[in-house]
Amino acid sequence: MAPTGVAAKNVDSQTIHSTLHIRNTQTYFETLSHYNDQQRNELSQIKAIIIEEVSTMYL
Repeated sequence: MAPTGVAAKNVDSQTIHSTLHIRNTQTYFETLSHYNDQQRNELSQIKAIIIEEVSTMYL
């Protein structure tokens, strides 16, 4: 996972928002991963997420 599309492409991955299926509603952000058992299981295998620069996060 990476914070931007360019960074994700450089590490042959996806953006954080794409990986976690984050969508913006009118009042908040939510992840659709809670509703997908396969994705929830895949995400539970992640040991660590390193965020180098918090200011690059749009959450």
